[in-house]
Amino acid sequence: MTPSRAEILDRFAPHMLAHFLPANPGAQIAPLGNHGGFSGARIWHCRVGDETYCLRTWPQGVPGWHVEYIHSLMRKARAAGLDFVPRVLPCGDRTTVFFDGLCELTSWQPGEPCSPTSVAEPRVRAACTALARLHLAWSLEWSDVGPCPAIARRREVHEYWTAILSKAWEPPFSARIDDRLADITHRAWRRFLARLAEIPKLLAPWTDRVFDLQACHCDPWHAHILFIGDTVSGIIDYGSVKQDHVAVDLARLLGDCARENQSLWDAGFDAYCRVRPLSLDEQALVPVLDRTGVVLGVANWLKWLYRDGRVFENCEEVARRLTALVERMETW
Repeated sequence: MTPSRAEILDRFAPHMLAHFLPANPGAQIAPLGNHGGFSGARIWHCRVGDETYCLRTWPQGVPGWHVEYIHSLMRKARAAGLDFVPRVLPCGDRTTVFFDGLCELTSWQPGEPCSPTSVAEPRVRAACTALARLHLAWSLEWSDVGPCPAIARRREVHEYWTAILSKAWEPPFSARIDDRLADITHRAWRRFLARLAEIPKLLAPWTDRVFDLQACHCDPWHAHILFIGDTVSGIIDYGSVKQDHVAVDLARLLGDCARENQSLWDAGFDAYCRVRPLSLDEQALVPVLDRTGVVLGVANWLKWLYRDGRVFENCEEVARRLTALVERMETW
């Protein structure tokens, strides 16, 4: 039987690690698969002596220049004293290695993520403070002004689905081989249809507004924020980094952790603004990006499952993520 790409990468992991840390025959390498993600990245937990590292291959198709850019942002954050950002280890005069895709080695950040169902105010404040510090460190790297890119992305997804629905398309639920997702995808489809029409109404006042733009994490949900006690010990997984407005990160973080708890939203805004002030308009943009992001997040899962035919190795995690989005929509 031909080995899978994952099996091949597991075999090559020691060789990849050796490019970064040569002459370490006693290294312990534990494969973690996709570590709960869906991008196609593969991750290994590595122990070399008393140090621990994260060895990662990027998804196929990611350009090397983009990875180099992300690494430059991570190094800039570390230089600003943000030790919750992983340290990128060099490979000779490069930061990446080419095998079947791009490879990187970073420090393994200690701590654990907290469940959004049990998150308390001290952690929301700590997470928003850390995010604001990261944004400040990155604001000096590149900045511009223009319409918020997150608004444009949401409009594109809305237009895509409007065109599809005009042709009376529905998900082929009965054709899905793996029916473990049937219950939640039926719920998701009903809620999505009920909420799609509100997207352009919510976005319209913001479409042509001009904001300060800079590098943003673009995926700071609870699984990417690590804690030791109530202290942020890691902000991880920078694969979604792009130029945007900082409101997109606050929307992702507070929408995931605070959900419909207004007191947690208020605490998060307060903590963030103590480090990096936001105008009233910028603050008002955050819940708009959150609400539209939830609806179109459901749309993305339906597209991946029923139009693109993607197969995910962890259906339970797919169900958890989709359920979290649908449950939020069911409270509106």
